[in-house]
Amino acid sequence: MKTEHVKKTKEYLDILKNSKKWSGKLICLYCQQAESQEQPFVRIGTIITKKLAPAATQRNHIKRVIYGFFNDRKNFLVPGTLNVVRLVRSARDIPKRLLSKELREELEKLTMRAGIIT
Repeated sequence: MKTEHVKKTKEYLDILKNSKKWSGKLICLYCQQAESQEQPFVRIGTIITKKLAPAATQRNHIKRVIYGFFNDRKNFLVPGTLNVVRLVRSARDIPKRLLSKELREELEKLTMRAGIIT
């Protein structure tokens, strides 16, 4: 299955406003079913603010971990879903390897609870 990125501000706002939310320690996952059920892809977006991850390298690392997680599981994702992952806790003092591990574990739990992985 193909994964695409959510790019437009309007799409982000629509997903945040009209979707279900699952919260974890570090991140929140917002999931919404696409309007047309025939879309053979999953759309993924990230929201990582400078306030929570001040270094650009850290923000980019978090994005790579999130997109990598969904890319590794692209064959098991439910088609036609719109997903946004938002960082909700400061990642400033967390070492890079520990941060990657925690993000993957939390994404695994949240995607299973949301039912977007079969």
